[in-house]
Amino acid sequence: MPSVATLYAIVSALDLSMDQLFVTGNVSLAPRRRPGSAHPSVVRASERETLGLGSGVRWERLTSDLDPHTEFNFLVYEPGGASSQDGALVRHHGSEYGMVISGRLSVQLGFETYELGPQDSISFQSWTPHRLATIGEEVARAIWVVVDRDAAQAAAGARGGSLGRADPARAVLHRP
Repeated sequence: MPSVATLYAIVSALDLSMDQLFVTGNVSLAPRRRPGSAHPSVVRASERETLGLGSGVRWERLTSDLDPHTEFNFLVYEPGGASSQDGALVRHHGSEYGMVISGRLSVQLGFETYELGPQDSISFQSWTPHRLATIGEEVARAIWVVVDRDAAQAAAGARGGSLGRADPARAVLHRP
């Protein structure tokens, strides 16, 4: 199973959203209903689409429909779990918002590291090199939102800019 960093590199290279990885079978990638429409969407905990990643990380999608502008996930980081290898940081387009529900989560942003516990929250620009990892022997659970991950890529692609298709080699940064 790939790490979060590898997964972001793959979806960036293919111009996909992370939400599209949850789709199984012959399902259209277009939203079944417009995000924010008057029709509610309820996802029961037992019915969440789940994406298990390498190194003890699991994402559970909290929406029933694909939303091209927002990724809304429940994250589970097992003890020792991390979004990328120690010293490797990931970056991508968008803004991130997270809140720890239980356990402790380390969020490294560049050369600064923040330790989050239950009810602590964080927000940052996703282009800031970052890495998430469990602290201690307790499973860390968090609600995580990434907004406009694809917006910058789409805009640059429409203008013929270089951000239309990300370079996977640039998606992961290694700390010296």
